[in-house]
Amino acid sequence: MKKGIFIILEENGRFIAAIRRADNGIIRLEDLLVTDAIRALHGKECQYLPKAQNVIIDGKNIYKAPPKVETPKQVESPKKVEQRSWRSQLRDTEPDVVIENDFENVLKERRKLPDSFDLQKAQVPSDVRALRIDKKQVDNFSLKLNRFARFENVKSDEKFYFFNPKKREERDRQTNEKRTLLNEFEIHENYGHTNFQQITARAAVHAAALLGNDNLIHHTFTPNWRLIVGLGGESVYETSITLHHVYGFPYIPASSIKGVLRSYVITSHFVNEGEAIRDKLFCDVFGCPAELSVELENGKRNFKSHYEEARQGQVTFFDAFPTKAPKIKPDIMNPHYGDWYGNKKDNRGNPIAPTDTQSPVPVFFLTVEDTPFQFLFGSKQMKINDPLWKDKNLADWLKAALAEHGIGAKTAVGYGTGELQSPNASG
Repeated sequence: MKKGIFIILEENGRFIAAIRRADNGIIRLEDLLVTDAIRALHGKECQYLPKAQNVIIDGKNIYKAPPKVETPKQVESPKKVEQRSWRSQLRDTEPDVVIENDFENVLKERRKLPDSFDLQKAQVPSDVRALRIDKKQVDNFSLKLNRFARFENVKSDEKFYFFNPKKREERDRQTNEKRTLLNEFEIHENYGHTNFQQITARAAVHAAALLGNDNLIHHTFTPNWRLIVGLGGESVYETSITLHHVYGFPYIPASSIKGVLRSYVITSHFVNEGEAIRDKLFCDVFGCPAELSVELENGKRNFKSHYEEARQGQVTFFDAFPTKAPKIKPDIMNPHYGDWYGNKKDNRGNPIAPTDTQSPVPVFFLTVEDTPFQFLFGSKQMKINDPLWKDKNLADWLKAALAEHGIGAKTAVGYGTGELQSPNASG
């Protein structure tokens, strides 16, 4: 009997039992039904026969491989034999790396560009560069994007890159031969062994412990298309993306959720923000300052809040975590009138007009695609399901805000809108 560690893998929301061998290889037990009892065995030592016909934990046989049904062998064509031999040779030359999450395989299928990660082109200390870190070893996307940012110097144009969709070349004037200045590449996400179901479930449990199940709303937000969060944040690139400081995956901060909902309530129900803070329910939900100056058509006007003092909101919003491995998709902004927007002037000192003769300057940014998020919010002081304005509760208002207004950047052109599933009071 051989010894190993019994583990549970997560692939596209599905749990699969497996054994981690002593050499860190993985034996998958596809036929084993993963129940709660089986999941409780995650991380325990186990004994198994070769090819894992039997698996024993704590003296109990938890798995016995089903008998194999032999099928008649088919004669392969010479072309298939040649292809198989070529693939075998290629596989033998690649490093032996175990991939436990199949989202990497999905990404390989949909991607044509190589990974942007290149340790020799990252601005890291020399002793770190000497470690010869493989791209698959960097399983924290925030670390990969921000700490191992790829730096290129192309014709004195020094900048950091995470995406270059087209190879940049120049032709030698003497030899007339093309010379590659910058190859094409795209940053690939890698989340390692991150269990997104476990993280979101733990967040829901902690929220329920803080606020109680009866006053906690639990949603799933599914964007209609792509989502952009933190586009204007600090970054070595021209654009940014909000990533969790520990896990490294994209998420929606609680402040963004509260801000979108607050703004939508003001524009949909109140005349302006000044009128909003005079409303008791508004102050109870979102909080309010003691007074506020608002710019109106006839000038500025000061408004006092309902309580005439600064109040903290009674509803708690939580960060929204993805419920599965987020897909990162590069996108592009293509401003056509850079000279006009930049207030540049011609030789005579006149402003340069916005014309089609100006060259567009593409700006790349990262989006999240095909990824649902868990939304949690609730209150200790208020009954979260009670109607507020227009006989709608807070969940109804948030659902309308996300569907009509959206969340994140560039919502005016279709990003960030989506559907909020029916709330569950169970948390």
